[in-house]
Amino acid sequence: MGKAGLQADLFGSDGQGWTGSPDDPAKALSTDPAAGTQMIPHGKVKIRLDRKSQQDWAAQPPAAPAASSPSTAASLTNRYSVTCGYSSDRKYSSYKDVWTSPEYQASGYCETKIDGKDPVPRANGIALLPQEQAIVNVVALKGGDVSNPARTFANIYSLCASVPKDYADHVVGISGNVQKPGIEGALALCPDTPHAALLQQALTSVKIDSGSYAVGKDMLPGTYSTAPGVRQCYWSRSNGAGDIIANNFIDYAPNGATVTVYAGEGFTSDRCGVWTKVP
Repeated sequence: MGKAGLQADLFGSDGQGWTGSPDDPAKALSTDPAAGTQMIPHGKVKIRLDRKSQQDWAAQPPAAPAASSPSTAASLTNRYSVTCGYSSDRKYSSYKDVWTSPEYQASGYCETKIDGKDPVPRANGIALLPQEQAIVNVVALKGGDVSNPARTFANIYSLCASVPKDYADHVVGISGNVQKPGIEGALALCPDTPHAALLQQALTSVKIDSGSYAVGKDMLPGTYSTAPGVRQCYWSRSNGAGDIIANNFIDYAPNGATVTVYAGEGFTSDRCGVWTKVP
């Protein structure tokens, strides 16, 4: 890679940055971008490594024959239990079943159990199937939290089932950036979902909510706009010492409000709703 003029960004199989020595033996599991992708000079390639040593790999027992694998379609029939909104008494065995249900029309969030177990407590010991782990690996490569792989996969499965119509406005600020690797996983698992455009919008848009931000640190510089019809909205730009550069109190803006902020400034917003960065 060095001879090709590329940079390597190393991660462990848990999604955390690689802390081992460059001379430590390890197995490369996957890369992002994938092999064969054309890249610009000095581009960065994320490489996911397994922390086992060569001796550990040699001692690992062989994989079970495909015939004994639980990954067949029949084994998945009762593996998932999906509930949406407040209808916890109505369960679906696939995220696709939700798409034609009243819950999908209500456009809300769903929750997924795997083999009847809640994936949040790690003590439940849910083992992922290879195809499920492959989706979790997508999240790991994008820098997401995969410390509880079963929970990560269940969250992705739920995103495939249903999201609110304003989902992109729920993915805001720093917490929104944390959510985006999971959205990448959902688009990999269910690219045919009817709300794929909502997931893609949430992935690519840059949004902030009410609060105070250091521009260039907590939010990107640029021009931001609110939704139309904001009322009782206040915003201000300040310099590093806290002096007001510009501000406005908006009683009612039928077309919404727009403001441009620059690196090094402070930006405060109150009762303006979500601001979206203009491309």
